[in-house]
Amino acid sequence: MSLSPFRTLADRVRRAWNTPSKSQEPDERIFTLRASDQRIVAALVAIGAASLLGAWLWLGGASGGLVEFDRQPHREPTFQVDVNLAGWPELALLPGIGETLARRIVERREKIGPFRSVDELLSITGVGRKKLELMRPFVMVGEMKAPNGQ
Repeated sequence: MSLSPFRTLADRVRRAWNTPSKSQEPDERIFTLRASDQRIVAALVAIGAASLLGAWLWLGGASGGLVEFDRQPHREPTFQVDVNLAGWPELALLPGIGETLARRIVERREKIGPFRSVDELLSITGVGRKKLELMRPFVMVGEMKAPNGQ
């Protein structure tokens, strides 16, 4: 296959770009293509657009199958505080617990030791059954390790 038509087209483009028009100033350049060259460019653009459209249809663009999403089941976020590790500012975020009650929980933990169950919170002044049931979904008692890490 000969590349001479492309070289000829390139030469014409180069000449048109570098040659000033008679009606223009010498430093202004114009870019024009002959009608036959314009048809070739238009045909190439049309072939490219048709190829893109065909690929889009082939891959499922019209049916919405071009992009697949992984769907995860809906889960409610959980917020749980370990009463053996949390400081009073974290405990104060719990429903029905303010700063004073949160400080009492930390104080009891420091004096007596870690909580073994959530129900031990009932031993704190100000925590009753109703308040404990409000807090229960948000409170947990984690595993306590020995101080030496064993």
